[in-house]
Formats: sequence, structure tokens, C-alpha cells
Amino acid sequence: MNSIYSILPLIALVLFGFIQSTFGQTSDASSAIPPPPPEFRGGPRPEGFGPRDAFNKLGLSDVQKQQIEILEVNSRELTEEQYKIVRSTDEQLRMMVESGYFSDESALRLIRVKTDAMSKIELVRLRIDAAIAKVLTTDQKTQLARFRTQRRPLPPGVDLRPDGR
Repeated sequence: MNSIYSILPLIALVLFGFIQSTFGQTSDASSAIPPPPPEFRGGPRPEGFGPRDAFNKLGLSDVQKQQIEILEVNSRELTEEQYKIVRSTDEQLRMMVESGYFSDESALRLIRVKTDAMSKIELVRLRIDAAIAKVLTTDQKTQLARFRTQRRPLPPGVDLRPDGR
């Protein structure tokens, strides 16, 4: 009985360390990820970035705007769950590496789940692009293709995917 009491402080210390390392971590995003360039901080995207800018230049009718809006809403709804899966698998992979319990087999299983979700997101994007193309006139499709070739490239390290919605 005496030996149990002698190791209680050690057990308490180990338990406290585990709780502190699990729940006490503060994520200092400012040190982990460099801030975006000033022109990308807050507010609307610079002109030329994103489909809205191109659609605004196409002279869409009210009916076309409504149809495209419906397609965009459906796209967000269809991909929301898949983005959650991608973020979750990224977090699980990160935790596996940080914990020291990394295994190729477990990592490959998670990567397959992530890849499947990313493939589904891309399939939705392609379906929406095809559906939008059906809404546009021939002239609007030509203008859109021209806008896409003329847009400025993104600065290095800038990613406009909806991450963290």
C-alpha cells in the first residue's frame, strides 16, 4: 500500500504532462504560417482573381446570374463534407508524425481517404464548370476563355482554395 502512495506524485506528473501537451498547446499561427502579402489581407480579392470578376465582365442576364448562383451554392454544399474530410485527414497525418507513431500503412490509408475526397471535389468543380458552360452564350464562352488566359498569376505561396470554411 505504501508503494502506491510513493508513485502517486509520479503518476500525477505524467498525467499533468499528457494533459498539458494535449490540451495546452497554443497554436501561434503568426509564427507557423507567414502572413499573406498586404494586397491579399482581408477584404475582397484583387481584380482578376476568382470567377466573380470574370462573370461580372461577361454581361450576364439576370437569368444567367441566377442560374450560376444556384450552381455555385450547390457546389459549396456538395464539396463542404469533402473539405472537412481533407482537413481531418491532414490533421490526423500531422498528429501521426508529431506523436512519433508514424507508420507507412496508416499514412497510406489516410492519404487514400484524402485523395478520394480531393477527387470528389475536383469532379464537382468540373461538373459545375460544364453546367456553367451550358448557361453561357458562345460569345460569353469566348470572352471567359480570353479572361482566363489574361489573368495575372498568383504570388508564390498564395492559395485561394476555400480552406477552413
